[in-house]
Amino acid sequence: MVRFDRPCRNKLGALNYFAQHMAKGDYLTQHGQSEMIWYGKGAVRLGLSGQVDPEHFARLCDGKHPVTGKLLGARNKGADRRVCYFGQISAPKDVSLAYMVGGDDRIAGWWEEAVRDTLREIEATTATRLRKRGQDEDHETSNMVAAVVTHDASRSLDPQLHTHVCIMNVTYDPTEARWKSVQPLGYFTHQGYFREVCYAKLAQRMREAGYELEKTRPIGFHVRGIPPELRQQFSKRREAIEAMAESLGVTSQDGLQGIASRSRASKQHVDSTILRQRWREEAGETVSLVKAAIASADGIPKRAVAISPEQAFTEAEAHLFERVSVTDERILLREALVQGRGYVELDAFKIILKDRIATGDLLREGSRITSRNMLRLERECVGWARRGRNRCPRMGDVSDLSPSLSTEQRNAVAFILNCRDRVMGLEGDAGTGKTTVLKEVVRGIEQGGERPFACAPSSGAAAILRQELVSDADTLQQLLVNSSLQEKVRGRTILVDEAGLISTRQMHALCALAERNGNRLLLVGDIKQHGSVEAGDAFRALQKYGGIDLATLTEIHRQRDPGYRKAVELFARRKPYDAFKQLESLGAVRQIREPALLFAQAAEDYVKTLQRGHSCLAVSPVWSDIHQFSRVVRTRLREEGFLQGEDRTLTAFVPFQWTKAEKKDARNYQPGDVLQFYRKAAVFEKGELLRFVERIDRRIIVSRPNGERFVFNPGQITGFEPGLDREVSVALGEKLLIRANDKPSGLKNGDIVEVAGFGVDGSLRLKDGRTLPLFFRQFAHGYATTSHAAQGKTVDRGLLMMTDEALKAANLKQAYVSNSRFRLTQIVYTSDRKEAREAMATPAERQLALELKQSHFRRWKIFEKIVEAAEAFQALRQRRVTQQTTKQRIGYVA
Repeated sequence: MVRFDRPCRNKLGALNYFAQHMAKGDYLTQHGQSEMIWYGKGAVRLGLSGQVDPEHFARLCDGKHPVTGKLLGARNKGADRRVCYFGQISAPKDVSLAYMVGGDDRIAGWWEEAVRDTLREIEATTATRLRKRGQDEDHETSNMVAAVVTHDASRSLDPQLHTHVCIMNVTYDPTEARWKSVQPLGYFTHQGYFREVCYAKLAQRMREAGYELEKTRPIGFHVRGIPPELRQQFSKRREAIEAMAESLGVTSQDGLQGIASRSRASKQHVDSTILRQRWREEAGETVSLVKAAIASADGIPKRAVAISPEQAFTEAEAHLFERVSVTDERILLREALVQGRGYVELDAFKIILKDRIATGDLLREGSRITSRNMLRLERECVGWARRGRNRCPRMGDVSDLSPSLSTEQRNAVAFILNCRDRVMGLEGDAGTGKTTVLKEVVRGIEQGGERPFACAPSSGAAAILRQELVSDADTLQQLLVNSSLQEKVRGRTILVDEAGLISTRQMHALCALAERNGNRLLLVGDIKQHGSVEAGDAFRALQKYGGIDLATLTEIHRQRDPGYRKAVELFARRKPYDAFKQLESLGAVRQIREPALLFAQAAEDYVKTLQRGHSCLAVSPVWSDIHQFSRVVRTRLREEGFLQGEDRTLTAFVPFQWTKAEKKDARNYQPGDVLQFYRKAAVFEKGELLRFVERIDRRIIVSRPNGERFVFNPGQITGFEPGLDREVSVALGEKLLIRANDKPSGLKNGDIVEVAGFGVDGSLRLKDGRTLPLFFRQFAHGYATTSHAAQGKTVDRGLLMMTDEALKAANLKQAYVSNSRFRLTQIVYTSDRKEAREAMATPAERQLALELKQSHFRRWKIFEKIVEAAEAFQALRQRRVTQQTTKQRIGYVA
């Protein structure tokens, strides 16, 4: 693992940390100590090498030259000046055990290589702010001044090989030829990349030595033969962090790192020889198993399913570009390193990346990367929209519009019905009455003699369309795959709701269908809300580059109180600071530092809202907070009589939500995993749950509840979701969030239902008359949800919970959706008011491939105009030929 702490702003703190923690390895190697040394091109430029001198370190803390004492070029910001940045590079636990408990001293050299590679990549991301010739942006200087030292024990005195790095806040900028302050964004953004660089070298050396390695989740690897109980025994620090995390409901890697930073104990100094002896005694008989694993590493690599550099890189591409159109090159290299761990070096992937860019398969601007295929899909969608301008009759009749419409709504309806394009859009802010407008649009289209068809990406939205808009509605996916449905809607106008949730791939397929089927498209949505899970924000691309006509709705009607309505309007106008200030003025922001107290107060608020007869929904960016809140609120609901009878423990299925590439890779499956089939595939039935048993090369073995086993390659069978079992307590009156679709039962992803009874067959009877069948287990408690699941819902009172962990996941889209679901009131519960404001202002737009390659788009538009002119000229010639033929046929004489 590689972790960077928050910047150190206190010189005294940096000096104390240096003296107590970094000046000398506390208990490393057979010699008992390891010196702190200088590292980096910046250090060399300053004449620093070898052991760190405390006086030199102190001068650098002041931004001064370490030898002469003269002020370097870095600006002096006084108390706000950042002194340095502390980071830590840690080996997987099994590596530490093999080295310090088992005594494999070869690991010391391998670790030194791995750290050297990691430091090289950290240095490459070192940047400063360029403020010259009107520029104001970060640019990489790729030189740093760093002090480095390696330790071999954790603060709990467990074996843990790790290296500390202290990067001073100075870097030489060759562009301006002077020393400047460091811009550390790259250090924090690419911690995962640095980790995989380290693990790649370490795993390669260990595999070459004969060790067998096993991939672990979520990160890292285990050494085959190291007993799991020993790993647990020597993870006291990890156990303490996980215990604290469990009490706080924290599950993410970022959350665990945050707890680790806040809960550090003081360093203890113990002689290395004594420590190693103590570790071996504590390990007892399991030492022999560790030594056996080391003995098997006899310098001969063991048989394994190797992966080529090209294959690993291709799998990384498939994984990333399924979810994003544009990525950072270091993220792409990180995923390639994960795929090729132990077999492929970083330099090999860098060569492949360079070659892929040279051939045009990948396109790069700065450090950002997109694929040629993604750019092609976006361009073809945009091109189809542009070519469809003014090619159709008016969409409908505007002679009889409802008098109940507001002026803005009336204008939007008239604008749409008068449109002559193949594709146009209706964008409305949350709560502006898009459905009201669509009802009138449908009526106008029908009065014009046509029967529109409607669809949406989600089954829930499609059901609402059937209930409120047109009887003829279905999901977008069904329209794209069902040939009989496509024939049924031939030549008709298609209304597409939730267009902001449509990926580039789906939009491309929809445009292609409309082209061959003679359809017109009316896209309806709000690009300021969450986008698709798949790559691409297609509706935004059509607005920005397709030139589609767009009717807009901005007058919000959902919020009844003008003060709250103003806050939502400000979020919709992308003014998060003003919106947050407005919520504060309404008393709708409450800071509660302690998570347990925050959840308790939010739960009390939820219960009191129900007691007043109002609906309520809590929202959080992270599931760990949602689970924690659900536990607390259930206790209060039972106390107040909302939950009746004894709890029944049901087993729910929680999908990992892997990409297709992840599902295909047998190495990703681990004991305890469950596979649920959502459609029939091979010998497996729809709804069937199978448990992973073990992996054999590229195949996996799964078992049915009756013990029957099957072997298959997950790369050759589709139609299933991997995940885990999770116990859920359910009582009468329980609210459940449905997390998948089941058409026969009428269950839709995102539904919040209430339990009214238990069937003798294990099913759940719901208050609305539906039944949750025994085999259906994709549900969770329905008292709180993420903003993604909340999108499209409306309640009387909304609660937004933003603990420390949630703040790291929050952004402007999440804030906009979370703070616009309510009719009456809204409240934000946060552990840090200032951080919450900043988190809500974090941009969340995913970059389009077209945005990355603006120059390509400009050249393409010029080419397209030439093509359009040629087509227009050809059409004119054809009309003249037709006219001449007609004249000859009727014997016209001038």
